[in-house]
Amino acid sequence: MIHQCQKCKKFCSSLVVVCRLCSGMTVRATWTDGRIMYFGDSYKKWEEQLKEYVREYMDCLKPLKIEESYTPWIKNGAKWRNEELFLKALEAEHRTINEFNFLEYKQ
Repeated sequence: MIHQCQKCKKFCSSLVVVCRLCSGMTVRATWTDGRIMYFGDSYKKWEEQLKEYVREYMDCLKPLKIEESYTPWIKNGAKWRNEELFLKALEAEHRTINEFNFLEYKQ
């Protein structure tokens, strides 16, 4: 079934009301050491934020699993957040993790 984005009026097969380009994304990355970090589209796309994080903190280690959600990133302008800080930021915005339907990232 084809749906139309309510913002940009483009059509896609997604069930979302607003398309990825208009809503932005939030991504959950999990590493082999158990670390979970969240990245999102803000002043830079999440892909750039993730690459920067890996360069600065993880050397050559890449995430074991990446999951995506078409739910917009937190509004405080953060580049990334660990799980605890991400949940606190959501709480401050009166949001919950249940809003994010994380699915395996398909490149």
